[in-house]
Amino acid sequence: MTVRTKGTDFCRLYREHRPRKHHRTFTHSLDPRSIIRPGRALIAAWDTPEAALAAFRGPLAVAVAGPGRFSLDGRVARVRREHPHDNWHGWNPSDDGSEPMSSDEPLVVIVHGILKPKHLAGFVKNNMHAASRAAFHPGHRGSVDVSSQLPFEHTSVSLWQTVKLARDYAYAPGGHAHAMQHARTVDTHRVGCYLQVRPLACSGSLGLDTDA
Repeated sequence: MTVRTKGTDFCRLYREHRPRKHHRTFTHSLDPRSIIRPGRALIAAWDTPEAALAAFRGPLAVAVAGPGRFSLDGRVARVRREHPHDNWHGWNPSDDGSEPMSSDEPLVVIVHGILKPKHLAGFVKNNMHAASRAAFHPGHRGSVDVSSQLPFEHTSVSLWQTVKLARDYAYAPGGHAHAMQHARTVDTHRVGCYLQVRPLACSGSLGLDTDA
């Protein structure tokens, strides 16, 4: 798994401000400009490290060259599917041979889902609160969203300072925990895949004051 993107376009910094009207969901702002940032990213999955190296030494080299770029390579450490046969457009990621991640390791989370059409409105509402909580969470280092079948398909790739902080975002009271519980209770998705990825190497800057 490889993530490539441009500098500060990939990150949102944590702020203490918490508007009173959203205090129950821990949402900071629903203004799209505070959550969605412009930028570009290239995300690729490879069967072997050798295949990835060959690709980026060849025609894809231009995609990662130049200043202001951030690059991260990782290996899938955990796979969870909402339904036994769920996949990502035919890709069936595997965590065979991977060790469980410890709470102090950095983490990349990939969530891929395809909604049932009748749940679209509720998902958009819940996702706005979850995205705001992520954008202002102290453990959140950056994220990018991917979609090829709008508006029902959604895929997010997010970088976290540690596994522990990612769990705090996911399960502590707030927008994401509510959205996740609702999705599982109502079964809002016809496809759902969750991946934990262990970063192996990275280069470049996310525009943060501390190491990415």
